[in-house]
Amino acid sequence: MLPAYVDESYTRDRYYTAALLVPRLPGDLSDPRPGWSGNAAQAYGVAPSAEVHGTDLLHGSRGWEPIKKMPRIRIGV
Repeated sequence: MLPAYVDESYTRDRYYTAALLVPRLPGDLSDPRPGWSGNAAQAYGVAPSAEVHGTDLLHGSRGWEPIKKMPRIRIGV
């Protein structure tokens, strides 16, 4: 089984879904928390359980509130 990273977007008249399948490699995207939200949690007080989700990062919500006013940090994650 391969992990799939899914994103969705929409306009007024269309809905888009995209998926990226990746092999399970050590240190790869298969467990994003230690490398992404784990580092942000330690450095900026982000909830360790914060899901790495584009909408949450974009808006600084659902655990990402400590970096809500830090767009460069959010983009880095």
